[in-house]
Amino acid sequence: MFPVDYFIWNATCAILLQNEGNISEARQYAKVALEAAAQEKSGFRYHPTVGLVGDKYEQTKKSLVGLTNA
Repeated sequence: MFPVDYFIWNATCAILLQNEGNISEARQYAKVALEAAAQEKSGFRYHPTVGLVGDKYEQTKKSLVGLTNA
């Protein structure tokens, strides 16, 4: 899986759990999502930037940061 896949999965879980009122578990998923977003290398030798979390998800990242700081 690519870092963006981990990001999308964990960000989605965080948002859903937050909406259900389960903030502590949502915070854990948000942290994992932000760790995936922070990766700078994909692990592929010839395509080191493929599958990274890009600027497309800036608003989602800001929401997750807000969740982890709550």
